[in-house]
Amino acid sequence: MRREGSSSLEERSRSYYFKVLALALALTITAAIIVQASAAPLAFNGKHVDPRLLGFLGKRTVYVVSSKPLKNAIKKWVFGDIYISKIVATRDDVFNLLKKPYVLSVWGEIGFKAPDPFDKIKDYLKANNGEEKDFSKDYKRILHKATDDVQKYFGRGVTVAVVDTGIDYLHPDFFDENNRTIIKVIVSFIYVTNKTNYIYWDFKVNGTVDELYSFDKTLYEEYGEYGFMDENGHGTHVAGIIAGTGRASNGLYRGIAYGAKLVVLKAFHRDGSSSTELVLNALEWLYKYGVDYGVDVANLSWGISEASDGYDPVSLAASKLYTDKGMFVVAAAGNEGNFPTTIIIPAVGHYVLAVGAFDPYEEKIADFSSLGPTVDFRVKPDVLGAGVDIIAPKSRYNEIAKLVPEWVINSYYMRMSGTSMAAPCVSAVIACYIEYYEFWKGRKPTLENLLSYFENNNIRLNALFKDFISGWGIPLVPE
Repeated sequence: MRREGSSSLEERSRSYYFKVLALALALTITAAIIVQASAAPLAFNGKHVDPRLLGFLGKRTVYVVSSKPLKNAIKKWVFGDIYISKIVATRDDVFNLLKKPYVLSVWGEIGFKAPDPFDKIKDYLKANNGEEKDFSKDYKRILHKATDDVQKYFGRGVTVAVVDTGIDYLHPDFFDENNRTIIKVIVSFIYVTNKTNYIYWDFKVNGTVDELYSFDKTLYEEYGEYGFMDENGHGTHVAGIIAGTGRASNGLYRGIAYGAKLVVLKAFHRDGSSSTELVLNALEWLYKYGVDYGVDVANLSWGISEASDGYDPVSLAASKLYTDKGMFVVAAAGNEGNFPTTIIIPAVGHYVLAVGAFDPYEEKIADFSSLGPTVDFRVKPDVLGAGVDIIAPKSRYNEIAKLVPEWVINSYYMRMSGTSMAAPCVSAVIACYIEYYEFWKGRKPTLENLLSYFENNNIRLNALFKDFISGWGIPLVPE
């Protein structure tokens, strides 16, 4: 908790940063040797391959990234000039594929998860809760300089896509001052139709929020799981950090970009689980239709800790959202601890912004936050976001709240921690920056513009350069 008379945030956080740096550098010397050995199989015949595929027996499901579709694909996804094909293959098949000139990479099945309260996070909170925290203030907004007396830009005219566990679309914080939903469309990949691998609800086309809830209840009664409603709690919390209007708290716990609109893609079940296929379905929908809904930023607060140089199919698909469609893609760096080379998929993507977690109460990098570099030695994370005890909307159907009832603030809000919370803080800052940039420049910013902004408008822990612990530091909303 912040103490009166303490030194500045920059001074305190830098002091802690140098302690982390000393430990990280010592670990990196050892880790580099180990990582180099484990990363070596990531390149074979000039191609990229999942190291888990090099020693398996029998057949297994693999995902092949190539410049043309494979004839024997069980399923395929198209992202511009690359195809991702799901096939069943033997180890010999994998090696033969890696010899093909049109194949870029081959990867195994990955099970994704929107994080539950990890032990690392629970342990960190226990260790840093020596004093009762002050929840009468919203420290995510304070940290990123989104306070009422400073903030001039709050995401008006900007749309953020949230790929997660769904959303509690009935929560008051997802309605504006005119009682209209701030959600443009919700797409669910949990259920499919005869024609598509998703169902969707466009509020301009399909009906009101109440009509959606009535339809959703019929799905639940027939199949035992809501199609659109967030039964986990993770997605609602993430969406609220970005664009919640704060109506249920008289504006106290509103999102950093509380003027933005949302596109919600439900690709995770109520237990927080997903798969390569579900995630690719969501990313492909966003690739095909995101521009139609004006999506400017895509938030991915999930991932998996597997060795990747950014050429796995999910990281590549996420990167294509920027290179082909101009969407800024923001992902959680991971909750694997302050150890080198622990950035997770898809945050390792070459055009994906990886976000680590900063504790705005203790004014230091959270001990659970993953560190770079990536296994191919690129410098990540890119930035830090507020990621400890972040207060945001609570879904009425909330599995996480049942697991950790002490995190509940009241019937409308709860606190959660992780790089899952840090990522939407940064997505929201970017939404504010887009509004600012379009107002002054008359066009959308590029990634180069955004990275320059990060470099020059932040709280720097490393005053000299971007590093693999804090990236460019903590980005601030434009004044």
